[in-house]
Amino acid sequence: MSRQTTPAAIRAAVLAAATAAAERDPARFAEAAAALAALEPAQLSIVQAGVIRQLLEVVHPDGVDSTDARQLLADTSRAGAAWWPHTAPDAVLVVLLTSLGVAEAETPWLGAQAPRVGALAAHASLLIAELAGRQAEPLAGFVDRALGEIQRAETMEMP
Repeated sequence: MSRQTTPAAIRAAVLAAATAAAERDPARFAEAAAALAALEPAQLSIVQAGVIRQLLEVVHPDGVDSTDARQLLADTSRAGAAWWPHTAPDAVLVVLLTSLGVAEAETPWLGAQAPRVGALAAHASLLIAELAGRQAEPLAGFVDRALGEIQRAETMEMP
């Protein structure tokens, strides 16, 4: 049976985790990561990916090239590792690639080392915090737009 998660719960959890990551607060981040893991994974990943794509568009208005992606991966991994011992660059990579639509969360090329869903949600928060710190708009607007896009897509009729 799949869990249904309210948009308000997703919004609160995404903002709490990204804020804790931005503030480099391991205790609050652990709590926020646990809250993320309790949400319906598919719904959460759609919102987090939407937020990441929007932030990438603002931070890299001309598009993300391989140099940009490498730098973002390194910066996010280095910043996370400085305060959160569970930081895994491969999980940040999976989050970035899935957010861009380049790969699926089930990454056969990582084999048994593939990060778990909860780990991906936490690492998405690290990436969101890194990107949010590179621009001036409040993060809540990005989360609200991602939730709005999902709501619009769910209410549109299919031909």
